Amino acid sequence: MKLSPYEEELLEGKKGPASRMAMEIIVHLGELYGAQEMIPISQAHIDGGLYAAVGEAGLEFAEKLHRLGGRVTVPTTMNATSRDVASWQKHRVGEDFAEKNRRMEQAYIGMGVVPTWTCVPYQCGLVPRFGEQLAWAESNAIVYVNSVIGARTERYGDYTDICCAITGRVPKFGLHIKENRRGQVVLNCENLSLKPQGDHFALLGYVTGYLVHDKIPVLVGVPKWVTPDHLKAFSAAVASSGGVAMFHMVGITPEAPDLKEALQGQTPEETMVLTDDMLGEAKEKLCCIRGSQVDGVLIGCPHASAPEIMEIARLVAGKKVAPDKEFWIYTNQSVYHWLEQTDVLDILTKSGVKIFRDTCFVNTDLSGWNFHQVMTNSAKYAHYVPSRTGLGVIFADLEECIKTALTPGDTI
Repeated sequence: MKLSPYEEELLEGKKGPASRMAMEIIVHLGELYGAQEMIPISQAHIDGGLYAAVGEAGLEFAEKLHRLGGRVTVPTTMNATSRDVASWQKHRVGEDFAEKNRRMEQAYIGMGVVPTWTCVPYQCGLVPRFGEQLAWAESNAIVYVNSVIGARTERYGDYTDICCAITGRVPKFGLHIKENRRGQVVLNCENLSLKPQGDHFALLGYVTGYLVHDKIPVLVGVPKWVTPDHLKAFSAAVASSGGVAMFHMVGITPEAPDLKEALQGQTPEETMVLTDDMLGEAKEKLCCIRGSQVDGVLIGCPHASAPEIMEIARLVAGKKVAPDKEFWIYTNQSVYHWLEQTDVLDILTKSGVKIFRDTCFVNTDLSGWNFHQVMTNSAKYAHYVPSRTGLGVIFADLEECIKTALTPGDTI
């Protein structure tokens, strides 16, 4: 690869052993993808702090970089950790598990990372501008920032993300290059009965992912009333059922003012028409039912926004979660602090809803709860539950989730 004088200094260890280690890793990454040079980035988002996902190797890697003097050189936010930092005991997380998470958190904080502890940095972190070059990890965030904001990142994963943040560089390849961001498969959504309420955009994302695999889809006919939270649900789902890192929605996302622009003037590889039946089939795929009892209703994957939590508070106000159920919402510190200034948290607490921060029910320790089956409105969580936890799962829209949480006994 052709490296600048500064990049050569990093590689030679003139900026310290951690920078050398980080640069060696991203040079190998660039060579793997055939990149000819590096480009500077303006910010990063790190996914490697989930102990439940990266385990001892991830902890050792983070502590080694910190011990070698690693320090991020661009503003860098942190993905969810594997515990609620302030009240992990209430989550029944084991002490050893919590301590290893704490060590990992401290290693990243020691390298200058902002402890946002959220998978939705685009809703509460350092929101980039259109065209900005980034190194973001976390699948839903990668899709959202590429597609909805129009910033540029590849699908960086654990370990490479912090290396990019330390060096301030990424290989010039993939979605960092405009020509590689053109749409490839057109999906006609004009016949879909999409509604603002419900689970339609999570299902639409899930269908899109398994239809296009790792191609860039262009969706035509999506209603203009689509909200950031709809696009968040879509982004999380499309990255779960497929390897999608970017999508276009004509007339909605910034690189798709029209179909011609989304395709960069080229002919699509394939065009498909989506139907309501496809969404119904996706909903069935997302259910792995094991018995008639639901033990927990889990909301917030990706982290719930203030509008989403306020809507839940409206629907549960004056009601009580059933004594044989748990109803949890996962969010981040920013949203939690905003809502502390309202009556929303009080309404939820009086109704028996528990709110957890910083973490994620995909990547935390749920063994202390003896759950057998859960319900969620997250297509991403429903996709991963059976293989990651062995639990039964039912995918449902928000209103059905709430109804289940409030109803004692068998609910299926």
